[in-house]
Amino acid sequence: MKQNFLFFCVIVCVYTCSSNDNIQETTQPDSNFYALNVGNSWVYKYYKLDITDNSYSFNNVIDSVSIVGTETINDKLYYKFKTITSGNIPTNGNPGFSNGERFDFFRDSLGYLVNDLGVRLFSNQNTDEWIYLQTPLTYHFKLTENIETINTNAGLFECRDVRVKHFINGNEAPCINHRYYSDGIGEVMLTFCYVATEEHEWLKKLDSYIIQ
Repeated sequence: MKQNFLFFCVIVCVYTCSSNDNIQETTQPDSNFYALNVGNSWVYKYYKLDITDNSYSFNNVIDSVSIVGTETINDKLYYKFKTITSGNIPTNGNPGFSNGERFDFFRDSLGYLVNDLGVRLFSNQNTDEWIYLQTPLTYHFKLTENIETINTNAGLFECRDVRVKHFINGNEAPCINHRYYSDGIGEVMLTFCYVATEEHEWLKKLDSYIIQ
């Protein structure tokens, strides 16, 4: 397996692969950090790094995301997310999913954003590190103490930052990615890099949103 591949592979894995994580069920949280309400919607654009001046430019890839309902899975209530991806040309190395429509299921469990396979995607409270294994890669997730201000076309957002370190066969790789979420808004920005490099090759950034 090539080591120089984009971090989007882990996003595909955590959305589609099973997990051994067991998070005890909890009551519906008082706050709604992840903006889990039917009718909420977000539009994200992808930006590619221009190495000549270290700037990022829009590369025509768009994710249009909306919460279209709820579903009970294994006695737990999940929110059903519909994502429509457009503008993606796989031969150009764009991150993310192929063009078209897909559905994902998420819930808030003890401050973790969890999918229907039990995979933890984000934490807004617990700063303990958690690990996701996809041999030969291991991903170490940790909520940092930092509050980052992220500038997007949708505005400025104060965000919590989950950093993701990559390990190949137990050896730490240069790439460190970040997932930024804002209280009551949800996902604001993701970074993507090649495992063997430090530079973030791509950014996925919030472009607009409607919160009920």
